[in-house]
Formats: sequence, structure tokens, C-alpha cells
Amino acid sequence: MTQATFSTGSEAKESPSPHSHEVPVLAAVRAHRLVPVVAIRDADATTGLAEALVAGGLPLIEITLRTEAAPAALKRASAVKGLMVVAGTVTTPDQVKLAVDCGAKAIVSPGLNTRVVEHCLAHDIPVLPGVCTPTEIETARNYGLKTLKFFPAEAYGGVKTLKALGEV
Repeated sequence: MTQATFSTGSEAKESPSPHSHEVPVLAAVRAHRLVPVVAIRDADATTGLAEALVAGGLPLIEITLRTEAAPAALKRASAVKGLMVVAGTVTTPDQVKLAVDCGAKAIVSPGLNTRVVEHCLAHDIPVLPGVCTPTEIETARNYGLKTLKFFPAEAYGGVKTLKALGEV
């Protein structure tokens, strides 16, 4: 799966967000530029994976909500010192609540789901919605979001499209 996270503005000039949790999460994403995205089917495997990521110098993981084991995996990963846990494939406000209750520090959605974005903003939860069109980017900007997930990147033209969207 190819995906990219990009900023719609100059990071050097970007002001800290009024959302207190946003700065550390987004700073970590920008610093490492790589977030392993995993769909965990066996929550018992989570701690070992999380510890290996931290030991390898990559303190980030996105655990998708595509499996029954996801809530337990989020809890176990969140217990690993030095690891920042993000919940992915979040498509409803109820899933946002579940993910945060299980320890997620940020939410990633596959699309620009306005219900998810509005819920996250109302509850001071960092959110990175998936976008692939100029209209979605403009809508995200109207919500005050500056860092977005280009998804599905490969299906929508990959780097060539990403460069063109960077001009939006």
C-alpha cells in the first residue's frame, strides 16, 4: 500500500495548533516521515512489534481498525514507553471515541469524513484525513487542517499527483 502524508502549508511558518495534542503527533510524523500502518489480527503480537519499532528508532505506529483485535492492540501498543500510537481507518465518531479510549493519540481516516473531522476538532483530537482531490484539500483547509494523508496515493497518480496537489 502506497500512501503519503503531506502538508498544505510551509511547516517552517506553521503556527502551533490550538489543539494541544496535535503538535507532538504531527511533529513526530514530520520528523520520521514514515509511519508503519498495520492491521493486527492477534493482539498478543502487538507488544513485541511495538518494542521492536521503538528499539529500531521508529516511535510511531498506525493501527487500523480493520480487525477485531484492533482495540486490544491499541491498548497494548499504547503501554509501550516511547511509542506514539495512531488509530487508522477510522470512519465514525464512535470509532474515534473507541480509539482514543484505547490510547490512540491521533486519528487517521481513509477519506475526508466531515463527521470524523468535526468530532475530532470538537474534542481536541489530532486528525489526518485522507484526501486525493483539490476539493478535499480545500475542505480540509476550511477546517483549519494543514497536514493531510494523500490516499490512496498510488491509485491516484502517486508522486506526480502529489506534486500537482502540493500547488493547491
